[in-house]
Amino acid sequence: NTVIPVLFPFLLASGLFASLGMASGKWYAVLLGFLCGYPMGAKAACDLVKEGSVTKKQGQWLMCCCNLPSPMFLTGFIRIPAVTWAVYVPAVMLLIPVFFFPEHKKRKLSSESHSEDLPGIMPLLEQAMDSSVKIMIKIGIYMMVFSILSVWIQTFHFLSPFMRTLLPGLSEMTIGINAAKNAGFSMRQQAVLCAIFCTFGGCSGLSQTKSVTEDAAFSMKF
Repeated sequence: NTVIPVLFPFLLASGLFASLGMASGKWYAVLLGFLCGYPMGAKAACDLVKEGSVTKKQGQWLMCCCNLPSPMFLTGFIRIPAVTWAVYVPAVMLLIPVFFFPEHKKRKLSSESHSEDLPGIMPLLEQAMDSSVKIMIKIGIYMMVFSILSVWIQTFHFLSPFMRTLLPGLSEMTIGINAAKNAGFSMRQQAVLCAIFCTFGGCSGLSQTKSVTEDAAFSMKF
């Protein structure tokens, strides 16, 4: 009920910016990733690679830095300050080399050729809408499949309470976070588990990231 209304406008805007050549600059990916969370940081990094603003290797580095749960999610849903620090301090430290990435200047077209080659705004908007809808369908399917898997794992009573929390979280992040908060663990144990789930993103988050970076052929092992 909340993912599509929140994520779809950002997907549409990022797709339109990329089509217009406005998705430029390393900080575009950083800002979009930190504001929107999974998988918008990866989508923004992919857009930069596609338009030649950064190399594929630099794009993968950016993806690792900014494809994380948003601060609003961490502070509003988890509400454990230590988790926010554990997720974002390493991410900010990894951003330091971004300052030293060489700028890649795209070939400039003359105003005449640019006006001839650039389609109208409506075809670009329709293209961005089609792409966004396809991505949202994939994201929704991944979330549904891995959520069902996570809930199913929680019915395995032969597993220890710890494993019935860890395995669902490695499948779908939010299910694992809820399980960690309701399993009677200490605050420190909850923080460690939630930090693991947030930094990994679960198989659901990994699949979502893969689906939005197909055009750049990013490696999920990077």
